[in-house]
Amino acid sequence: MYEMKLDTTENIIEILDKIISEKDINEKNRLAYQFADTVLDTEEDIVSVEVDDVLSDLAIEINYFVANEVHRKEDSSYYGPEKLDSNLAETIQKLHNFKNLIH
Repeated sequence: MYEMKLDTTENIIEILDKIISEKDINEKNRLAYQFADTVLDTEEDIVSVEVDDVLSDLAIEINYFVANEVHRKEDSSYYGPEKLDSNLAETIQKLHNFKNLIH
């Protein structure tokens, strides 16, 4: 299992980039859900309150990612890898914006 350290913005961006770049849909699915579980299971704020809020929103959104195309059709709120990658990229941009505010 891939260790997901959420202790710095840089580590978080690296994890999100890894999920985006993963081509194997089953591994992408595993990594995305591992990330969401890690975020939601972390009791203290991740990096800052603002970063924690953004990551918590993403983690909740990941619950609607369904890798299997047949299962995805069961509910209109489910989405596939393209939207997952878009959501991850949007979160990376928000994290970069937070980093720029701090520096």
